[in-house]
Amino acid sequence: MKGFGATLLIVGLIATIIMGFMSVNWWYDYKSNCGDYLKLAADAPSIEKSAEFLNKSVSYMETHGLTSGNSAYFFHTPENDVGIWYNQAKGSLAGLDSLLAQQQRDPKSVTNVDRSNALIKVRETLLDEGKSGVGVTEPKLITWFPSQWGITILWIVCVLLLGIGVLFLYLAFNY
Repeated sequence: MKGFGATLLIVGLIATIIMGFMSVNWWYDYKSNCGDYLKLAADAPSIEKSAEFLNKSVSYMETHGLTSGNSAYFFHTPENDVGIWYNQAKGSLAGLDSLLAQQQRDPKSVTNVDRSNALIKVRETLLDEGKSGVGVTEPKLITWFPSQWGITILWIVCVLLLGIGVLFLYLAFNY
């Protein structure tokens, strides 16, 4: 019983460490290649910079399949709709690209007011005011999407392995 408990504990501990590293990696990959660029696009001082940053985020979304679906577990609300989120970012980019194309055709046709309005629209689309201040608008669990169910189940299995291993060792040493 001690050997079985120790094995479960070790397997659970290794699995938990691996899942921890993987979760941090998924979070960091999304944050550094998409989320941070959404924030930079919203805070950009020019339409050129905003379009550049937004293009990086949209490219990441398309490359990683973040274009449709819902990141919620049960209640598929619009705030967790990945397709709406993607289309909002894509629409903001299209608006900026349109303004940049117009500026390239006729530089005098795009006024400072047009540029400011475009930047304000991008900012309003990409950012939300929350309890902890202004943050990037994004669906919950987007770093795990579309595998949020599988990842959650793996975390539960890791915790169960640890718990059962500890329980078996406790019983083996105390009885």
